[in-house]
Amino acid sequence: MFGSKFSSSPAHVKEGFDHVVDGTDLSSKTKCELFNKFASAHASGDPRKEIAAFKACVKEEFSWPWFEESRIKFELAGSLPYMWLRYKKDRSSLDFKLEILAHTVVMAVYSARDAKQRTGPFRASSVQGCVVEAQVAEAYNSGRLHGRPPFFPGDRTKLMSKR
Repeated sequence: MFGSKFSSSPAHVKEGFDHVVDGTDLSSKTKCELFNKFASAHASGDPRKEIAAFKACVKEEFSWPWFEESRIKFELAGSLPYMWLRYKKDRSSLDFKLEILAHTVVMAVYSARDAKQRTGPFRASSVQGCVVEAQVAEAYNSGRLHGRPPFFPGDRTKLMSKR
């Protein structure tokens, strides 16, 4: 079911991990331990192990400004993205925050890998059924948004080469 074909190179794992986790106030020791466990879990290709790595290493509340800014923005807009909606428990819990953090790191790893394998120009593609991701894709495709995914914590938007 899972396997190494879903994993990425160590360089892409490090780039994606650092891109997201450096925006938190997790201690250097926790980040180091978390990176090692996450990299091993990612190499297995099993997303359950990736999330478990985060939950095993982070036991206390932490600050993640990007997450908080996004939460406020989504609440004001009255629309939550798919990854936030699928979580039916308390969205203010550490468990929820860790699941979103783990997912965001995985997407950043894939984005780092894809950026090295594909050539532009690109178009953004959203997963069907998520209003927030559709808005992000439309903003990217119209030139109002730049960079590469993830564009917000929990984002599933992908960039595809234009044909």
